[in-house]
Amino acid sequence: MTESEIQELSVSPLELFFDLVFVFAVTQTVALIAHDPTVTGVLGGALVFFMLWWAWQQFTWGINGVGNERLAVRLGLTLAMGISLFMALVVPDAFSDEAYLFGIAYSAVLFLGLALFYAGLGTSEERRTLLAYLPLAAAGGIVVLIGSFLSPTWRVIAWVAGMALELLATTSAKDYDFKIKPGHFAERHALFVILALGESVVAIGLTAVELDRSLEVAIALIAAFLGAVAIWWFYFGRFAERAEEQLRAAEGPAQTTMARDVYTMGHYPFVFGIVLYAVVAEAVVAHPTEPLPWSEQWIFALAVALVVFGLLSAVRRAGGPWLWERAVAALIVMAVALLVPIAGWALVLLFSVAMVGAMVAEERRIAATSDA
Repeated sequence: MTESEIQELSVSPLELFFDLVFVFAVTQTVALIAHDPTVTGVLGGALVFFMLWWAWQQFTWGINGVGNERLAVRLGLTLAMGISLFMALVVPDAFSDEAYLFGIAYSAVLFLGLALFYAGLGTSEERRTLLAYLPLAAAGGIVVLIGSFLSPTWRVIAWVAGMALELLATTSAKDYDFKIKPGHFAERHALFVILALGESVVAIGLTAVELDRSLEVAIALIAAFLGAVAIWWFYFGRFAERAEEQLRAAEGPAQTTMARDVYTMGHYPFVFGIVLYAVVAEAVVAHPTEPLPWSEQWIFALAVALVVFGLLSAVRRAGGPWLWERAVAALIVMAVALLVPIAGWALVLLFSVAMVGAMVAEERRIAATSDA
């Protein structure tokens, strides 16, 4: 397989359709956390969302490896879409007596993704490469499936153990070349970011629909929307293009490792930060004149930490500079969120202004350094 062949794959309309199911999954995760905005609730939401993220990742890697044109691949993706829709539907039951439904759906999507990837590879050499990952990945799915039928405490332990096995599987395959198609891989993750941001905008809009039309609501709505815009700029202003360039420049096992570190692992904190932002944005619009309650304030501080420092870590892993302006701005916003009782719209607006100011200052510093 030549380098040009490795890089030639466009995201198909069916893949975009598949992603729409995960918009619903993001919405359900936001609802799950909003229902229980405690440390336990956020940790539970983080676990459930990681499982959703991992299920989506199986098809991102799989389709990237085997292509998206064959009928069998399309049928497999369609089947996975239906199971994923059910998985998203039962997200609110993930810690109830019907948690086994979520566990069964997750395991089914995982196994289907692994089978599609393995069966779709064209050579025995590629299949041997994938076998470095498959056993532990399948074991993780089995542990999750068994844990779904256990008592609540043991269920959570089993699910965490299953996800740990999935992570261990990725490290076991670090020296192998999965022949990443960089454009497709980067675009799939960028689209997921857009979908997560889109869900936050939908959440803001649906909350505003139920309120009286007033100046206070309008201000809160605009502030919450600007927060989503700032996150969009934070990702697409420089990072998305640079990360794809670095992925293209890497070769062999180094490219596989970069894809894992920058995208599969590096994007999760960032995207989960967007989920937490959506939780807070709903509260900001719902109570436009009131200070955020403590539960939403600390969740907002955590969202800022995950969005900013999660992406800064990915920037560094992709070979980018240390963007200290954004780090300082994030720390200031987090301190205000944790220490100052403040109206939600003002806090979100502070975040937007601080991030935009940091990015402008950063651009000037980088430009000055380049000129020098």
